[in-house]
Amino acid sequence: MSRFWVGMVCLLVSAGCAGSIKPHMAPPATVSALAPGKGVVVGSFSQVSTLKYEHSNFVAFSNKSRRVYRVISMQHREGDQSFDFIEGKEAGDLFAFVLPEGVYTVENANTSSGYSRYETGALPEFEFTVSAGEILYLGEIYFGYDFAKVPTQKEGIPYQLQLRNKWARDRALFEARYPEVDWSKARLNP
Repeated sequence: MSRFWVGMVCLLVSAGCAGSIKPHMAPPATVSALAPGKGVVVGSFSQVSTLKYEHSNFVAFSNKSRRVYRVISMQHREGDQSFDFIEGKEAGDLFAFVLPEGVYTVENANTSSGYSRYETGALPEFEFTVSAGEILYLGEIYFGYDFAKVPTQKEGIPYQLQLRNKWARDRALFEARYPEVDWSKARLNP
């Protein structure tokens, strides 16, 4: 077998055995000393937690005028408990992005767990503004059950995407992760 195919097999096996995929966390030095024209967006990404199935979630957002596109992604394998927080039946991870100032909108969101899958299109109601030199707490992006309506899906439990304020919990976690940052100056997303 050629080296190429041996390498491909090893790559596929290691990808299949990989554990969690955690959302992006900007390095502490870039958060505490922002470059001109840059701001920080922080928050958490959570889901209804069951260790019975693998969970995979992502939210894509962009600033089209600046051609900036970012993805928040989180994946935990069956039985994996390496979340940043677990509260009752919900669990999740933190994220922190350093971005150019401007207005951003959610382009797409997707979650899958076991036999359930939910995907949105663009969500203009999830718009946020990044200001230079500022920390914006976006909130908790939460994928949870929605029994009031059934989104487009073949089978499984219906999901909904919510933006919730969990600043008290998330602030304590960010203070532990970035102790050199003054979190009292963070602006909360309306």
